Parts: sequence; structure tokens; C-alpha cells
Amino acid sequence: PKKMLAVDDSATYLHELSDALLIEGYDVVLARSGEEALEMLAVQPVDCILMDLMMPGMGGTEACRQIKSAPVVRDIPLIMLTSLEDRSAMIDGLTAGADDFISKSNDMEVLKARVRAQIRRKQFEDENRRIREELLHKELEATEARAARELAETRAEMVSELEKKNKELEAFSYSVSHDLRAPLRTIDGFSKMLLEDHADQLHGEAREYLGYVCDSAK
Repeated sequence: PKKMLAVDDSATYLHELSDALLIEGYDVVLARSGEEALEMLAVQPVDCILMDLMMPGMGGTEACRQIKSAPVVRDIPLIMLTSLEDRSAMIDGLTAGADDFISKSNDMEVLKARVRAQIRRKQFEDENRRIREELLHKELEATEARAARELAETRAEMVSELEKKNKELEAFSYSVSHDLRAPLRTIDGFSKMLLEDHADQLHGEAREYLGYVCDSAK
């Protein structure tokens, strides 16, 4: 069952209001002031608030303003009740954020109908919000999947390009080593022949230089 918070400094009217709401199948929480209403809202959720405009201490307008400025409770439908036939009072209440404004009377049927209308409106808004969030979530999932797919494709292209470059590098390295090996063998071979066959014709410093050539060729 939906839970109503009824706020009024008149115990008589508060109990009349409570009885009318209980007959409709609502759970009812009672508060005697704006301060008490704020304390109750801090510890328990409700589905609709019925707030008297004129109360000692914090009046309905200020309590409404504080409720509508708090993100946790500002979406709760709030109906302002007053016995005053004052247009400026109605404007003040609506300006403070009240969702509806009803004059107090012994006819509770109008009040109950307005309560049902506000709860229905809140349900529609919640359903629309849920649908928007689901659509946004699906769109986000699709975007993430698309990004992941594009990333995978890009990575595959990079891996393919890298493999191609590695093969080119291997071929180049093989070609370079092959082209260098033959002349190095020639250098090494003739250097050894000079050292072995003509060492006696070379002075010490020349033999030392030739040794460096052989070592470098190896």
C-alpha cells in the first residue's frame, strides 16, 4: 500500500484526514508540524505528502521549500492544504514547489481524487524515467560494443601490419648478413694468409694491426 504523510497542527482535522486515507487502503503517517514532517522524511520514505499551509513554527510553505530542495525527497508529490480562500497563499505554495493546492473542506472525495491523481502522475513519471534509463543503458551498451569491435579490428590490423613489418625486417636482416658474410670471410682469409705466409716480411706494428683486422672480421 502507498504511504501518506499527513501534516497538520489540528489534531481533529489530522485524524479526519487519516481516517479518510485509511479507508482508501493507504498507510498513513502523522506529523503535527513542518519540523516533525522533515524529521520523519529523513528516516522513512512516503509516496505522497499532505501539508497544511498555516502551522506554528515552520509553516507549510517553508517546509515545502525545504522538501523540494532536497534531491532525495523532492520528487514526492506534495499537496498543500489550507482553509484560507487566499489567492496569494495558493501562489506562494505553488511557488515553493507544491504539486497541488486544495482548500480544506468536509468533502474528502475531492481530496482523495487529487491524491490518486498525484500518485498516478508520479507512477507515470517513474515509469518514463525507468524507460529512459533502460534506453540509455542499451544505447551505452551498444556504443561500448561498437567501440570494442572497432578496437578489436584496429588491433587486428596493427598486429597484421606488425607481422608484415617483422617479416620484412627478417628478410632485410638475412639479406644484410648474407651480403656481409662473403666479404668478411675474404678479409679474414687474406689477413690470415698474410700473417701465416708473410709474417717475416712485416714489422711488429704491421703484424699487430693485421691481428686487429682478423679479430674484427671474426
